[in-house]
Amino acid sequence: MTSADSNFGKQLLREGDVLDFYLRNLVKLQDQQDYFILEDPSGHKHFIEAGIYNGYGLEVGCKVECRVDRINCTGRIFLEPRHPFYTAGKYYDFPIIDLQYLAEKTVVQLEDVFLNRLEIEVFRKLNQQDLEGKQLRCKVIKIKKGKPEVEIAE
Repeated sequence: MTSADSNFGKQLLREGDVLDFYLRNLVKLQDQQDYFILEDPSGHKHFIEAGIYNGYGLEVGCKVECRVDRINCTGRIFLEPRHPFYTAGKYYDFPIIDLQYLAEKTVVQLEDVFLNRLEIEVFRKLNQQDLEGKQLRCKVIKIKKGKPEVEIAE
C-alpha cells in the first residue's frame, strides 16, 4: 500500500495530456518484438511497440512528444507519439487504393504516407471509374498506433 504523499513531486499522467518523453532505449522483449522505452517527466518508464513507428524518425536519446492516449483499468498507460505528417482535426487528401460495394455502403481503401491501408465506409454509391487513381479528402479524427483514423470530408 502506498501513502497519500507517495506521488509528491511527481507529475500524474491523465488521458489527453501531451508531454515530452525521452526515448531511452530500444529493446527486444520475450515476444521477439522491438519496443522503445520512453521516460516521462517524472522518471517513469513506458514501452511502445517500435515497429509501428518506423517512419517517425525516432532515435534513442531524442525527445518525443506523446499524447496519453488511454489509461486502462489496471493503470497501464498507452502513449501515441506525435505523427510527423498528420494532425488530428485537419484535412488531407488520401490516395484511393480500392473500392468495395456492399449492400448499402461503399468501403473505400485509402493509403497514408507510410503506405498503411485505411478503410472508410461511405453510405452512398461512389462511381469507381471516376475515383480510380484519385484521392479522397478526409478529416483525421485521431491517430492510433501510428495510423490515422479518418472520415470523409463532406
